Order: sequence, then C-alpha cells, then structure tokens
Amino acid sequence: IRFDGTNLEDRWYASVIKGNWSGALQSDGIGYWKIPVAGYLDDQQCFANTYRPDHCFITVNGDGVFLAPDRMNARGSISETAELTGEASLHNVGTPVAFSVKLLD
Repeated sequence: IRFDGTNLEDRWYASVIKGNWSGALQSDGIGYWKIPVAGYLDDQQCFANTYRPDHCFITVNGDGVFLAPDRMNARGSISETAELTGEASLHNVGTPVAFSVKLLD
C-alpha cells in the first residue's frame, strides 16, 4: 500500500507508517506498507491477512473495496489504470491519507 503523505502535517504519521506492517517512509512523505493476504473467509465474505487470519482485511462489495488491517481503515475504488485508490484513516493520524495499490503491472 502506498500512502501519499507529501502535504500531511501530522506528528504521528511517520511513526504509524514506520511502526507497522514493515513500513517504510521516504523523505518526501510517501510511505509504504506490505501486508500479506491470507485466505478467504467464507462466513465473513472477505480476505484476511496473515497476521490476523480470522479477521477481515479486504472486503469487496458494490460500495467499493474496503481495507481494514490493524491500524488502518480505508475505502477505495479501482481506477482505469488498474490501481486501487482512495483515502485511509490511520491510527492516531488526524487527517485521512490518500493511498494506492497497484493491482497489475
């Protein structure tokens, strides 16, 4: 997940990005999380992540694509350029952060 924190003025952003999901932060405020996807949970109709294999991480329905790993809650949509884009609420960060996930190369 790529976060665009280039114009974000929040004292918690850097620590949330670097402190979770093998996070990396560039000097320009662009942050990255790598979250491994686990299996599909039939009863909850979602995909889990490997850290919490019994909780929803990715849910897809008519309202969008929802991402909910620990420390984040986000809604996105798939763009014409095969990217998932939207805004994420990050734990302790007071302003929503734009995010993107490249789905196809």
